Amino acid sequence: MIRFKSAGQCQRFIHGPIANLFHLHRKKTTPAEHRKLRNAAMNTWSEITLSMAA
Repeated sequence: MIRFKSAGQCQRFIHGPIANLFHLHRKKTTPAEHRKLRNAAMNTWSEITLSMAA
């Protein structure tokens, strides 16, 4: 198995799919849309973490 070159590379590999939930393009959205998308992302994250805790 090939090792990661750095701890940062390992973190990006592991946390990349999660980070996609929170990465929003601010230039392409209005403030209201941004808040709506942010709330949806936080709700999704809460559901994921609660299901893992159960």
